[in-house]
Amino acid sequence: MLRNPLWVSFYSLFKKENKRFMIVWTQTIFSPVVSSALYIVVFGVSLSAVLKGQQGFSYLEFLIPGLIAMSALNNSLQNSASSVMISKFHNDLQDLRVIPLPPVLIMIAYSLSSLLRGLICATLVFLVGQIFMFVRLGSFLHMQNPMMFVIFLCLGSLFFGSIGIWAGFFSNSFDQVSALTQFVVLPLIYLGGVFYSIKMLDPFWQKIAFANPLVYIINGIRWSVLGVSDVNVWLCLVICLCFVVLGFTLAWRGVRKGYYLRF
Repeated sequence: MLRNPLWVSFYSLFKKENKRFMIVWTQTIFSPVVSSALYIVVFGVSLSAVLKGQQGFSYLEFLIPGLIAMSALNNSLQNSASSVMISKFHNDLQDLRVIPLPPVLIMIAYSLSSLLRGLICATLVFLVGQIFMFVRLGSFLHMQNPMMFVIFLCLGSLFFGSIGIWAGFFSNSFDQVSALTQFVVLPLIYLGGVFYSIKMLDPFWQKIAFANPLVYIINGIRWSVLGVSDVNVWLCLVICLCFVVLGFTLAWRGVRKGYYLRF
């Protein structure tokens, strides 16, 4: 099977995507981790004395799972969207039309690469958070359910990676991708419970917040680490699976119907 041209092409595309973000690791991995560390310093350490703890945990403990989720999701989307757009700008995206790969395998190769980058960033943010936990509180953050932690991270990263593929193939400029990130994705992340519990909101705004798919991903990851969640964890899992299916559908359509020409 490994000598089959189909799988050789798939592996080559997957390897190329991984090499692309690893070559510029200071931008794709180191920079997001530094940003998360700054959030921890500003909110979790410097302001922890005046910020109220959440759900029986210190604010630092509550914050770290949210930052892990934010780093994984944001970097997964950026990985696939930027890769497609850069290939389109350099006019080599059209090569995908001549290699023996169906759209579904092209989509999977991009998605898995985005997943890998998201997991790497999430792992590093988790380790940085552990360092701050030990320095600040003298103890480490003990994960309650490592298996569910990995599952929710993977589901969230695959969903956002798929959205990045869809956006990349249907966008005609970097500005369009940037607009999606700045005006849609980032507000959903920040309003999804990264920095606060949804239960702190008024009942009306809670109903609005529960329409945000990021609430279920972030709460699933937080439950896996702390054992607490604003939403039933099994509901979070079902909704995350539904959004992954939706993301794959959009990404597959993007690969099939999207624009391959240089803009």
